[in-house]
Amino acid sequence: TISNTSDSMSDGATMGTVDFTAGSSNTINARVGGLVEGTGEAGGDLVFETRTDGGSLGERLRITSGGKIGINNDAPLYAMHFKNAMSSSPSFIHMEVTGTNTIGGGGGIQFDTSATNSASNNGLYLAQISGERSSSDDGSNSLVFKTSRAGANGDGSVLHGPRTRMTID
Repeated sequence: TISNTSDSMSDGATMGTVDFTAGSSNTINARVGGLVEGTGEAGGDLVFETRTDGGSLGERLRITSGGKIGINNDAPLYAMHFKNAMSSSPSFIHMEVTGTNTIGGGGGIQFDTSATNSASNNGLYLAQISGERSSSDDGSNSLVFKTSRAGANGDGSVLHGPRTRMTID
């Protein structure tokens, strides 16, 4: 247990840390810390910090007491909230799929709009965007957009399942 027994912990105060050091100077190169969330000392965020070569220690990831995850973001507003500085090239979220190339294989993002946690609805009421290996099997890829409609069959005749609406080769 790592604890701070101070009676005057305020919002954002450090409850405890685990530091990772290197060299004879014991420079802190990485840190995991617990921070007080709010003023009642009953909630806390988990923070991960790292140091770039020659730089200073900086927060890279935060899990809030409400379960939101911030990457380069110390105040995430959404379930997963990324923040990157604007530059002359776009910021990407990269998914790498490994293994043998398979027609139709790839990666994507699905948005579940079923508004339930029922396992029977998992895979239904989805909007999705995917990058898929093209059926031409020549190294080409397609960007595929799918949405679902209540009472309508999607691809594969799945009721309420997503149906391909647009493919960009």
